[in-house]
Amino acid sequence: MTIPLIAAFVPPGVVEDAISGTFAPQDAPDGYADHIGAPLTLRPDAFRANVRQVNTLRPHVVEMEKAYPDLTLPIEILHGTADETVPITVHSERIAGIVPSANLTRLDGVGHMPHHVDQDAAVAAIDRAAARAGLR
Repeated sequence: MTIPLIAAFVPPGVVEDAISGTFAPQDAPDGYADHIGAPLTLRPDAFRANVRQVNTLRPHVVEMEKAYPDLTLPIEILHGTADETVPITVHSERIAGIVPSANLTRLDGVGHMPHHVDQDAAVAAIDRAAARAGLR
């Protein structure tokens, strides 16, 4: 009963603040919240599912990490140095240190959404991965 009650009383500004925090220090693209259907996250079933996923994610990541050294595919990682949602040291630097085929591109001053903020860097990473895989 707690989730429906919480979801019913969350002001719309909370969703917008969460999006702003995710993109910080950059701004979210105009219309981003509407485009992704952000208010739908407040539906009780969606809210409950999101909470469950976030609260159970870590053990799965820890288990997956055991297989990282065996990866041989070309991996391109873009990570903003100003990301406060998931700091660069938490995943990206760890993966780059464990997986020999990983290439980490640090984007100075960029937050959690580098693919929106620096689309050229995202396309370049895709092109590098394709070339390294022999697809180009």
